[in-house]
Amino acid sequence: PAQPEIAPTDLLGSAMHLLKDRYEMVLETAAAGQKLQEMVGMLELVRDENAGVDHVRPNLIRVSVIADGTTLARTSGVLAIEGDVRMEPRQKRYKGKDIKSVFGGDENPVHELVGSGSVFLYPESGTTFFPLNIDGELIYIVEDAFYALSGEWRWENGRLPGSGGTDLHLVQLRGKGTLAVLIDEGTRLGAIKLKSQKLTVPTDTLAGWFGNIVPVLSDLVLPTGKVQDGAVQFQGDGTVLVRVPGS
Repeated sequence: PAQPEIAPTDLLGSAMHLLKDRYEMVLETAAAGQKLQEMVGMLELVRDENAGVDHVRPNLIRVSVIADGTTLARTSGVLAIEGDVRMEPRQKRYKGKDIKSVFGGDENPVHELVGSGSVFLYPESGTTFFPLNIDGELIYIVEDAFYALSGEWRWENGRLPGSGGTDLHLVQLRGKGTLAVLIDEGTRLGAIKLKSQKLTVPTDTLAGWFGNIVPVLSDLVLPTGKVQDGAVQFQGDGTVLVRVPGS
């Protein structure tokens, strides 16, 4: 059978972003003692005012809040709020109706951002962001990897049932805009393309998937014969997003 095709989601873009940020950091450091207005220009955080989620630094994003769009975000790390923005706790949504469970969990819940303006957010220690631009695709994201989105979206929560209470909680999204995935520092997001073959991914490295794929919770049987709990088996045509540890 055909082998899965492994490809980075945006290695070149990530590398250019990192190099640009380091270059700007050198400029900012060297700018000490310059005129105030010149320094402000160098330290400006907003890079793209038209972006739904603007990745202004490796560990800082600006989430746009617009009156006629949908904006969701975890809000434990707020650096600043610009404009008239309210944060309303979100319950999970299932089959078009809100249910009692808290979206994102009690410790770091997801809020709906309402009004007009921007919110600057930073992640918890040891984590960072990976923004994805979505243009109408249906995509599933593991709930603990979801951080924020802004744009025109339809969404609801779901889960893959497992044995012994080991369900995998998910967010189903369709729309146009930008989605911020939460990953550990030192990791990157990778994509494995499937062409009618099986793929098994441990749940702790899975970030999400899209395409014509059928997922089922299962065990992962290693080549040594050892059985590892907590994995998802996929089959079909599509793409699986994985959190790849750094070297």
